[in-house]
Amino acid sequence: MIGYLNGTVYSITPPTLLLEVHGVGYIVYTPGSAIQHITPGEPLQLFIHDHIREDSRELYGFLTPEDLELFTHLISVSGIGPKTGVAALNIASSSHLRSAIIHGDASLLQRVPGIGQKTAQRVVLELKERLAKEYGEQMGVDHSYRDDADVIDALVGLGYAIHNVQTVISEMSPEIIGMQNRLKTALQLLSKL
Repeated sequence: MIGYLNGTVYSITPPTLLLEVHGVGYIVYTPGSAIQHITPGEPLQLFIHDHIREDSRELYGFLTPEDLELFTHLISVSGIGPKTGVAALNIASSSHLRSAIIHGDASLLQRVPGIGQKTAQRVVLELKERLAKEYGEQMGVDHSYRDDADVIDALVGLGYAIHNVQTVISEMSPEIIGMQNRLKTALQLLSKL
């Protein structure tokens, strides 16, 4: 099993990138939210989930161990495959997704292509307690994920590309509170892209 890869980005073809490690090129599925911060020719370390099936072997790579850990939790739920797990990390950061699950908010998960209401509720039911034990104390009460989810929906509805929206959301200070304030700031940041 592969735990992480450390090499040079050879090329990027979303949703995958080709990572050269000691003369060997590894095709790695990577969330779009991570790919937008990666440049060909630069060194890169990815934390890897090695997904082996009877007929194939796929590598899924994440920039942080926390992203990999949440991905692993998500795909442990029946009905969530690795590609859906990666798609979940495209709609919100791992901390926002964890917070939504811990607070029992299945609506954020329903924004993920391939996750309907029942599957989202199953994810919350199966992971809420486990994630609360692992992260609850260090997270405190964080409801900003709801504001960011609404901001993402509004901006995508206005025609902005999801990866650009996620970039500006991740760059925003957590001190900007409230959906309207975060939307206004996001629009300002998007105008600079």
